[in-house]
Amino acid sequence: MWSQQFDRNLTDVFAIQEEIAQAITERLKINYLQHEGAEMGAGHTQSAAAHDAVLKARYFWNRRELKESEKYFKQAIELDPGYAAAYAGLAETYVIFPFFHTGSPDDAMPMAEEAAKRAIQLDSLLSGPYATLAYKNALYDLNQALAKKYFVKALQLNPNSPQVHYWYGQYLNSYESCDLGIAEMQRAVELEPQGSVAYFNLGISLVCAEKFKEAVTALKTSVELNKQFAYPYAFLGHAYRGLGQLDEARRAYERATELSNEVAMVALVYLNVKDHQMTKATELFEGLEKQKQSGYWSKLSLALGSYYLGQKDRAFAYFANALETHDIQLSGFLNRPYTIPLGKEFLSEPACKSLVEKHLKTMRESQVQ
Repeated sequence: MWSQQFDRNLTDVFAIQEEIAQAITERLKINYLQHEGAEMGAGHTQSAAAHDAVLKARYFWNRRELKESEKYFKQAIELDPGYAAAYAGLAETYVIFPFFHTGSPDDAMPMAEEAAKRAIQLDSLLSGPYATLAYKNALYDLNQALAKKYFVKALQLNPNSPQVHYWYGQYLNSYESCDLGIAEMQRAVELEPQGSVAYFNLGISLVCAEKFKEAVTALKTSVELNKQFAYPYAFLGHAYRGLGQLDEARRAYERATELSNEVAMVALVYLNVKDHQMTKATELFEGLEKQKQSGYWSKLSLALGSYYLGQKDRAFAYFANALETHDIQLSGFLNRPYTIPLGKEFLSEPACKSLVEKHLKTMRESQVQ
């Protein structure tokens, strides 16, 4: 898009601006069609304004500017209340709110489910809403069977969606096999070779499989594609830690912390405790605790940070709250605790075992009803 030339006289500056704006919109449209092609049939909306609003929403969604994304998806729905793709996009926005401190799981996940089900009512051939329902069931409800069912449906409807593949890959990491997760993430990268998120998710799976050298390569690529995306730096830290390269791990965690990533902040607390730098570790943790006042922050992170500092009672209280509020990090942690410093030791604590058993029993009972 950016290599296009617009040769006009200076007096045509307004015409040039309009032409450039149109070119950008068309390029966004092409990219959207490439990734969501099976879902963008003519007739989804007769409103050009609603369609353009969805393109803008997708642009902001890809940048993870989620409040802007929400705004434009809602605008599209106001312009055309029957626009299924707008509801699908709104659902995909809400389901990742907790990862970006934009809303708690208890607030965001029911809204995601409502929007996804409305999208399916309007157009049952869209894959995105089924993927959202799958993701919500995997992360929030811990309902493995229903999550798998929805992922299978989403992939049947659109096997060429990178997003569906990397969400399904995350499910596989947590519930089935990290090697299967890697295969899904590799497919996402094939479909989206310039996608920072796709490489990031491949890196997650490789860390999960303890293939740390390959993880470093994937995560460095993710960082190169988007230097403001915090999560790849955090997992790059995990990969370096797995390789025993603690100086590199610390630098990666510090960069992620600069970008307000709680996973990295907690990992730095651990490294500082390990290095007997208790004052620095305590300051980092206190900073993390203050962040919870500015939006949703993972209670699991606070539980682990407390545990690293030797404050077990506080850690167990935070962990109980994480379970009660369906913390967004729980599914991965409960199934793959070894990816987190002292994760296995933490879950082996009698208090944690009791809390997890009680929580899983409650979740199973709610799924039967």
